[in-house]
Parts: sequence; C-alpha cells; structure tokens
Amino acid sequence: MIFCLIFCSLSACGPKREISPEEASALRAEAQNTFLSQMVLRPGGDEKKIGTHGGIWNTAMDSDPTTFNLTRINDLPTTTVMSYLCPYLLEYDIYKKEWSGNLADFRVAVNEKKKITEVHFTLRTGLSWFIPKTGETVPFTADDAVFWIEEIIKDPGLNMAEYSGMFVTMPDGSREEIKAVKTGDSSFKLVFPRIVADPLLASNMQIGPRFLYEAAKKRGGSREVVDFITINTDPLTIPTAGPFYIERYTPGLILVLKRNPHYFLEDAVGQQLPYLEAIRFQFVSNPSTQLLLFQNGELETLSVMPHDLDRILSGRFKGGYEVINGGPAPTAAFITWNRNPDRSALPEKYYSWFSKKEFRQAMSCLLDRGKIIANVYRGLAKPVTHFFNEASPVYEESIVFEYFYNPEKALALLDSIGIRRDSAGIMRDSSGNAIRFDFWITADNPQLTDIANIYADDLKKQGITMTIRVVDFAKMVDSLLYTFDWQSLSIALSGSNLFPSQGSNVWPSGGNLHMWYPNQKTPATEWEAEIDRLYTEASYTADAEKAKALWDRYQSLIWEQVPLVYLVRPYAFLAVRNKWENVTFDALDSFDIRYVFEKKE
Repeated sequence: MIFCLIFCSLSACGPKREISPEEASALRAEAQNTFLSQMVLRPGGDEKKIGTHGGIWNTAMDSDPTTFNLTRINDLPTTTVMSYLCPYLLEYDIYKKEWSGNLADFRVAVNEKKKITEVHFTLRTGLSWFIPKTGETVPFTADDAVFWIEEIIKDPGLNMAEYSGMFVTMPDGSREEIKAVKTGDSSFKLVFPRIVADPLLASNMQIGPRFLYEAAKKRGGSREVVDFITINTDPLTIPTAGPFYIERYTPGLILVLKRNPHYFLEDAVGQQLPYLEAIRFQFVSNPSTQLLLFQNGELETLSVMPHDLDRILSGRFKGGYEVINGGPAPTAAFITWNRNPDRSALPEKYYSWFSKKEFRQAMSCLLDRGKIIANVYRGLAKPVTHFFNEASPVYEESIVFEYFYNPEKALALLDSIGIRRDSAGIMRDSSGNAIRFDFWITADNPQLTDIANIYADDLKKQGITMTIRVVDFAKMVDSLLYTFDWQSLSIALSGSNLFPSQGSNVWPSGGNLHMWYPNQKTPATEWEAEIDRLYTEASYTADAEKAKALWDRYQSLIWEQVPLVYLVRPYAFLAVRNKWENVTFDALDSFDIRYVFEKKE
C-alpha cells in the first residue's frame, strides 16, 4: 500500500449565499434524511458468491494513463491499469485486519539474538508472466523479486515511491538497507537490519518482469529503464502476471483489458479467476458525460456526485440499478504551502510566511468547511477531525483537530507573527509585504474551482489575496517533486491512512513526497525532527500499547503544526447495475473486480 499522487474527486453545485454553521448543520441533516434513506448499504467483508465466466465490464476513467512503465506510476489511471498487470506480493483484508499471501505465501521470523526481522516468501507454484503478443509465458521466479527490489526500487536514479521504505533507521540514527536475498528458485527473504513492528507493510510491493527491465538497465542504466516502456509502447508486448492484460489502447478513447488465461488465482471451487472476460475503459473527463453514459446504460457503475442524486434516485435512467451509500471517504484532499528554502524558486517573503505554524493554523481557521459541505456537497460530507481514520488500529478519539473555521482566532494567530491589516484593509507582514499567493488546482478537476473560490472569497474578506491558477496535473507533479516553483496548491493522496507507518515517503522529512520540502538531508525544523523520531521509534516498537502512545504524540504534533490543511471527507455513492454479483462498496474498500460476475437470466 503506497502513497501516490491522484486527482481530487470533488463535486460542486455552483455558488450560493454564505450560510451559518447552524444552517449548514441543518442542511446536512436534511440531505441525509432525504437521500440516504433511498440508498442501499452493501459493505464488503462477506464471502464471495461462486460465479461463472463471461461478461464485459464497461467503465470510465477521467483521463488516460500516462505510461505502461511500472517505475513511473504517478497518477490514478496508471495505478489502476498497472494493478491489473502487476499484482502485489501480499493482500490485506481490511475487514479481518489481517494479511494473506497473493503472489507468495509468507512467514515472519524475529531473531532476538541478531536483533533482526526476516520475512520469508514462497512464490505460488506455476506463477508466470504472460506475453499476449506472442502467447508465450516466462516463469515468475525469485530472481524477478530480488532484481526488482535491489536494482529497481533501490535505484535512487529512478526516484520510486517505494525507495524510502527500503531503508530502516537504526538506533544510532543511521540508515541501513532492507536486503532481498534469494533462498531458492521460488523463494526469497527480506532481511530487516533491526526488529520492526510491522514488516509486512514494507514488504508488500508490486514486482515487474525482470527479463525486460534487466535488459533495459544493462543497455542504458536508469534512463533506459524510464524510457524503454512508455504510453506509446505496443500494449500487447507488455507482460502480465495479473488477472488481465492490455488488449487494446486508443489514446483519448478506449483501453480494453482482456482476461489472462494464465492467471494463478482460483475461486473456492477451483474455477480460474477472474470471472469477467474483459474490462472496457472509456476515457471521459467530463462528469456530465459519464452521467449521460450511465443514463444510457453504457456504464456498469457511476460515482454519483451529490448534485446528481435527485436525477439518479428518481429511477428514470435506463436499466435497473441501485445506489450504494459508501459513507464518508477515509481520506480527503488538502491544501499545502511550499516551504522549500530554495530562494530561486521561492522568494524569501513566502518562505517567511509559510514556514510559521501560526500562518498555517490561521489559513485553516479561514477555510469555511461548513460552507463547502453545504454549498458543494449538499450536506453530504464531514470535516476531517482525526488524523487516522476510524478503522486504524491507532485511531484515538480524543486527539481532535482544533483549527476549524474561526476568523477571530485566525486574526489573532496572524497578529502573533506580525501580520496585520493596514488602514486600507490589506493584510501585510512586518516588512510591509501584502499577503498574496498563488493557489494551484489541476486543469482536469473543474469541480475544485468552486471550493477554491469559496476559500479565496473568505480570504479576501480578511485582506488576503489568493490567486487561483489552473495547471496541468503533470506540471503539478513535476513542481512538487523537482522544480519547487509553486506557492500553494490542493491535491490528494491515495491510501487509506490506515496503518500508522503508511506514507513513509510523505511524513518523514527525507521522503520524496514530503511535499512542502521533500528529500531533506536532515530535518529542517525541530518539529520535523521530532516527527522523524516518533515515526521511527513507533515503527520499531513491537509492544502495541507502547507504540500507540508514540503514535498518539505523533498525530498530535502533526495536528499542531498543520503541514497539510485538509478539506472535507465527502460521502461516496456508487450507482451499480443490478445484473452484477459480488459488487460491494463502503468507505473502507470497494469490490474486487476478479470476483465480479454477470447474473444469468
């Protein structure tokens, strides 16, 4: 489970008058009573029904994948497509809260004498890479896994999200590698240089085909690995060890995944999975167009926006369907401010504002989440009150975020760092600089514009100018990771924030997705150093009670420093056609496409 950058899924209803918190609460309750009573609950966790083969699943993606190269995954469409080709070593059952083998069975061994942890993997019998172009299969062996870990993930030139997770912080503060060691043709182990609390989280990863990537690396090193497979590569030449392969890709129009005849997984009665014959993705960036396609019976599911609930629940659309209430999303989009001290990319005045916690706290106190919930989500959302979601083993009800909408508190916080309004009502710092900054949102996410406008209007009332800039998602990613030429932005991260040590590339100061200042050689601030210490100590504390005490301090410190200002957790709704079985949906997890099958007449 790896954090990666994704688009924010937000919806809007257009501007409305400002409302009070009491009105927002009343609207929220009214919306829940009106809409939620007309929906069904279909949570996951139950045993899957036995299905039959056949059927084509028609669905939509907001945009094309950016690559078919497993080392270059930075967006949700690419993540989705590559997950069907390159499965993870392990699976985590979020309902049972336990790990199980996927590509491999596993065994965890703790050596108290050597003070190390080992995770031993045994690959499934007959595991193979299928090359659809030729029909050939290539054995998937321990060499694939060891090569991928040692030569791909650990290559700093590839800057993979998993890179930071391959190192362990030792008691003396030094960092040592987790070693991948082959123990047999179908077995290998990961050796952690110290005893760790949850080695399986760091052990779980996708593996690429060694026979392709190794040849590329020998030809031209890291650069060739990045370049030899792109979005323009013939998809039929791309191997798969997953449930599907890419049969066809027409940029901007369609991508078709076909059932892999050599996939390893079987259902409870020995039938090979997946049940579906194919998945057909259409690329549709406009939510209204997706709605029209669902209305015409051309999509199997639809993520329903709050402003479309009236039409969807009226039942006037073609074909039988139900709307599932998944509850509030486990994570939320957020706002952050650049604090990278490179003055060529970030002039001094911005750094002096953004680096002060009081400024960030004030900016959170000027974000009217109640207005956003009422105007954008029709009351069907919740503020982010806790750092870890309710399903996390270290969720702590008493640790609650404090910096909600409160203009008076915001002004007092700004005043404490010398930022005050002048006689003309313009907010200025102690050097006379007007407080104004750019705010980036993605070009492919027009719904976020409504939220940005609400925020900009409220800031303007206090004499702060926030200029909204719509940029391409690829530009935003490049600026976050490499050029640092941004001031503030809104984005979201995948992942449920379920495991406390999740996000090793985000929260520790050395992470390459430590967005406000990534890849720090040493912590830039005392609080970041303390976050690093707490993260490290808790990650290597096997005693659950002692570890939780550390995680409590960790999340309290993050809430105090406000490196990210979270927006809201919108309710997630899924309309699904009645002809499908094994389709579940809730805030914890969605259905497993491998088990979905079409009902027989």
